[in-house]
Amino acid sequence: MKLKQLIAALALVAAGSAHAAIDNGNSTDGTGSLFLVVTDTTAGYSFVGDLGVGMDGFIASSAAMASGSSTTWNLAGFSAWTPFVGAIGGDLTNAKYAVYSLDNVGATTTVEAKRLLTTVAAGDDVSGYTTTNSKLVAAVGTANGTTWLVSGVQADAKNAMNDHDTVADGSSYTNNSAAYAQAKIGDKLGNNMPFVTTVAAADTADFWLLGNSSSATLAQANLYQQAGQFSLSGDTLAYSVTAVPEPETYALMLAGLGLVGFMARRRKAA
Repeated sequence: MKLKQLIAALALVAAGSAHAAIDNGNSTDGTGSLFLVVTDTTAGYSFVGDLGVGMDGFIASSAAMASGSSTTWNLAGFSAWTPFVGAIGGDLTNAKYAVYSLDNVGATTTVEAKRLLTTVAAGDDVSGYTTTNSKLVAAVGTANGTTWLVSGVQADAKNAMNDHDTVADGSSYTNNSAAYAQAKIGDKLGNNMPFVTTVAAADTADFWLLGNSSSATLAQANLYQQAGQFSLSGDTLAYSVTAVPEPETYALMLAGLGLVGFMARRRKAA
């Protein structure tokens, strides 16, 4: 099992090192690219980069990653990253980031034909929105709710991506504050989501898969939280799975606590 986890993690690393044009998830099922969006909230400038792995490939690799493992992307490898960082003053103090992937292949009547991978503020339980907020189920369960962004990933000058429609090596940045990010999709994917999908650069982000669960326009959405969390530090984007203590570790902890208690009672008796 550990060998399979290692192979999956290595596959994710290898995929993440290949930057290409962003696959918008609108032509082949499950291949929509994971892409990173970073926005400076003061200047409004933004960066977009293809992370080099498709939706289904990422989900499989994430599920197989060993506890305590991580994969990283060197953002300095993108031609647009250095000029973006330079344009915002050399640091990410005022930056927000998000990672998305889209799958819009298949009929709206097909369960999970419309899927979205999205970052969410760490600890925000998205499952609480499945039946109580029609914005979520409408956004995932209908074609109109997803194609507003799918049709705009590097398509034409009138789309949501705007100045990011032309890229080199799968990345671009714009110093036109009205071109993308906050101006175009905001913190809630154009207000299609009842929760925030962007996270401050200093914070970690959970990662959720959302998919329509029936043919009804406002059908309940299927939601699955992924095992790891994203973080952004300097030129490095990381996806990490938190280490879970092994049973032996718990046993040692309990033995240690027992020893401490024994010593305390002995001292008290003395």
